[in-house]
Amino acid sequence: MKPIPSLWAGRVVWVLPDQAWMPSPLEVVQKLDAVTDPFAYVRLLGDRDTVDSLTKKLDHVVIDRSEQIKANAQAIRSLSGRVPVVTFVNNHYAVCARHAATVARRTDAR
Repeated sequence: MKPIPSLWAGRVVWVLPDQAWMPSPLEVVQKLDAVTDPFAYVRLLGDRDTVDSLTKKLDHVVIDRSEQIKANAQAIRSLSGRVPVVTFVNNHYAVCARHAATVARRTDAR
């Protein structure tokens, strides 16, 4: 199924965010054609309010999102078979973007 026609017509990139209140990038990729331009864009944002309530420093893992990261890596692999994929990882995602990148690399190596 194609996304909103105006995204295709306007050559607008559909951002696939990983946030608690939205479908995960993998869910979207499995149900819809999420490629609307020459590249795909995945944002791993997390939940700023929850993270800020748990820590004042963003230098360590507070929320283990390993399973979500693995699912996001699967979505990114699926998209990358068609177009280049740009991925943004916010520190509030797992409170340590470095950890998210490490888990994704380990998943990709399998």
